[in-house]
Amino acid sequence: MHDLNGGPHRGIETFFTENEYYKAIEVGWDSKFEHGDGNIHVLYWHSGMRQSTGSPETWGITVGGEQAFGRFLPFFRYGYSDGGAAALQHMIVGGLGITEMFGRQNDVLGIGASWGRPFFSDIFIDQSSVEVFYRAQLTKEFQLTASVNYIIDPAVNLDADEITVIGIRGRAAF
Repeated sequence: MHDLNGGPHRGIETFFTENEYYKAIEVGWDSKFEHGDGNIHVLYWHSGMRQSTGSPETWGITVGGEQAFGRFLPFFRYGYSDGGAAALQHMIVGGLGITEMFGRQNDVLGIGASWGRPFFSDIFIDQSSVEVFYRAQLTKEFQLTASVNYIIDPAVNLDADEITVIGIRGRAAF
């Protein structure tokens, strides 16, 4: 559960005074087979109506998973949202990772592709993208992922037919 109006300069008071929350619950199953580990997870989320921005109440569900086959790691994800505050109503993602890159057991080099239908599909056209990424396991608890994402017909952007996004993100798990 998160405060939709919280931020580094606002403090915790909006959690108690504005009562605008994002809530999520996830359940999953982690598998262990001879050919490799995998998982499947289902996430349900809900965002209440926001008076501060005029955003409507929105909810969604995401189903995704991955299953290793030796060094190969295919993955998928499907997401659905209803309510209009999310940019995409439907999104399908799939791809393939290769583990143990450059002699590093937990690093992954991957490519993924996605298709998405904007919530307001009568105004915006479908979005598609391709992403190449490299995830480095720097320590037992910390991963760093660099990526290049090429997006065709980005959702809710009538000014661009295509964009390239270069990203870097970290993940800490304790």
